[in-house]
Amino acid sequence: MTWFNFLSKDVIVDCYTARADVYNFSPIKKASVYLPDWWKTLPKTFPNPSNPLLTNSTMKHCVGFTDLFAKGFMIPLWSDVVVQIGGQQDQHEHNYNYQFADFESKIDHHAERDMNGFYSFTDYQHLKFISPWRLTCNEEIEFLLLDPTWCNDAPDEMFVPPGVVNFKYQCGTNVNMFFRRRADTTAYTLKHNMPLAHFIPLTERKIKLKLHLVSEQELQRVSNINKAVTFINKYKNNKSILKERGCPFHHEVEK
Repeated sequence: MTWFNFLSKDVIVDCYTARADVYNFSPIKKASVYLPDWWKTLPKTFPNPSNPLLTNSTMKHCVGFTDLFAKGFMIPLWSDVVVQIGGQQDQHEHNYNYQFADFESKIDHHAERDMNGFYSFTDYQHLKFISPWRLTCNEEIEFLLLDPTWCNDAPDEMFVPPGVVNFKYQCGTNVNMFFRRRADTTAYTLKHNMPLAHFIPLTERKIKLKLHLVSEQELQRVSNINKAVTFINKYKNNKSILKERGCPFHHEVEK
């Protein structure tokens, strides 16, 4: 295979869920679908305040912005959810409540000691949105995980920290978030289909998404690649074993 043919070959990312509501109402889509409304309605130019004969360009011409949304795909929030963050007067790491509209989805959290006090829980609450999606890729390609910042109208209240994932050796898509803790209890409403996580492939090749609605049993088969076999360094050890043996986690999608 020539280098040109290699670059023209799509990278296949298989996306699995066992929830029909998620598959039908909240599919994973390419990032360009989630261009924010404020940008869509933005004029391309505005009058130059110093010289009426000139015009200035707006962000409509910002290549850094448009190229960002031309890359990768986003996982949208699969249900409305209200998140209540406890006030600063009540100091403990599980200082939150939540309610999803689907009455099924879950949120978890990490302990403050996991981060050695970085983003102190006095000022922030860590939350992990347990995603109904499992993603696999049979090629060793890393994906940069970013906060869809331009789609978030309250970035000072909540954000997704960045990271790098490789779907050849793990399939999880849980989304970590930090919510700012105010003096008093504060409630945040996150809407269905808001962009939750932006995945950008670290390759020049195009990405092709294949979405699959499968049974719980099939989803568990996909998820077994995440199974812990050691107490610590689970991912690192699993990856080392799979690289040595050749990854056995290839799945024939249910018809």
